[in-house]
Amino acid sequence: MFLHLVLLEFHMVQRTKPGDFVSVFADASKKCKKGSTTFNGEKVYLGNGIIKMTREYLFGNITKYPSGIAVKMTELLSGVPILSDTCLPKGFGLLQNVPSIVCIKVLDPQPGETVLDMCAAPGNKTTHIAALMKNQGRIIALEKIKSKIEKLQNNCKDFSVKNVEIFCIDSTKAVAEDLSSVKINPLCPPFPEETFDRILLDGPCSGLGQRPQIFNSISPAELRSYVPLQRKLFSTAVRLLKPSGILVYSTCTITLAENENMVAWALKTHSCLELQSVPDRIESLGLQDAEVKYSVGFPVEDLQSELAKKDFFTWARFSVQTNMQKLLKHSWINIYIFSSWYVEICIHIFIRIIYLGMKSIVISMLLFP
Repeated sequence: MFLHLVLLEFHMVQRTKPGDFVSVFADASKKCKKGSTTFNGEKVYLGNGIIKMTREYLFGNITKYPSGIAVKMTELLSGVPILSDTCLPKGFGLLQNVPSIVCIKVLDPQPGETVLDMCAAPGNKTTHIAALMKNQGRIIALEKIKSKIEKLQNNCKDFSVKNVEIFCIDSTKAVAEDLSSVKINPLCPPFPEETFDRILLDGPCSGLGQRPQIFNSISPAELRSYVPLQRKLFSTAVRLLKPSGILVYSTCTITLAENENMVAWALKTHSCLELQSVPDRIESLGLQDAEVKYSVGFPVEDLQSELAKKDFFTWARFSVQTNMQKLLKHSWINIYIFSSWYVEICIHIFIRIIYLGMKSIVISMLLFP
């Protein structure tokens, strides 16, 4: 069978060389031109393999057809994990890392609920929420950066999401201080307090946990700048959440200030918070034997003893009571603190990769049977 199209993980590139691992597609529409580096036509994913010919030999202006094996197939279509979104028809599926998936599983949105995604772009988690809600109920997706709105809109369109309303707004200003401003439409920002059944706060962070790095150019000042914003977003989320609602706070970093220290700050600042166990255990503690220091005056020993009792991978779970609830002693608000630290998955090892000062911290990667 003649293969009209051979792609790397995303597109063909000029540096393709023998021995590279590639995905193989058939050009179903017969519109792929020889040597193309991008292709938007209809294609059929065939599997993965190792390229045996140079790109010039495979696609160059050769008078004689090349002979031999162009790609040695190592993984057939059946049962093979696909390499990227390029092999999926638009709107058919979306590849995400495990922590991102678990993040929404912990949120557990239900059909008919009112859900807030506070920092929604590019919309990967937003569409996951919509899928779990079966397009029933309402999702309010907020995004501060105007240039990211189009990607969010396109993602929702590609996956036929019907229950998302998108607003370009700074989420720290999402609470209505004057209720007269929300009389016309209570589901347009700013919102009255206790509006949402569930809230996802996957906000801006330093992003140091996405992949192992020997060096990162982020400055200390930039690193410190995230915490004040995260605290503002967190406080806003607490105000917007209904009694008995669920809030998930997610990061993709490994700094104590944005994770463990944020837990301590939340417990101290919002006295209605209580740390809880996560329903479904993924693995053991992400950071082990870390020397945790807090600047918020929260007793370190108390928090560490609480964390030691919990089963969580890179998150901690809270419950919250409003002042009225304290008096009435009824339903809780559950808050999950979740750090999606790892993009690379299916790694069966523990590796030392992060250095804070002179101290090495062991990162526990996801373990799969």
